[in-house]
Amino acid sequence: MAAHSEGGTVVYLQWTPEGGLSQTSAPFTSLDELFELCLSSGSRGHVEEIFIRGQDQDGYLRQVTLTFRAASRPSI
Repeated sequence: MAAHSEGGTVVYLQWTPEGGLSQTSAPFTSLDELFELCLSSGSRGHVEEIFIRGQDQDGYLRQVTLTFRAASRPSI
């Protein structure tokens, strides 16, 4: 059995002076949906993390986490 993905979640962070830091998320089920969510993230904030869920070649559930923290760390 080949490994395959079953979708995942995109996590956004947004900071405003009025509301402070807020986090939202959106699910996806395909690479095309993920691509669209990343391209249209402007009003939601920036992409902070992407969680991709699926099964490995042995049928075990797996999760890959892509983290983009460099964009959200405050400068010192």
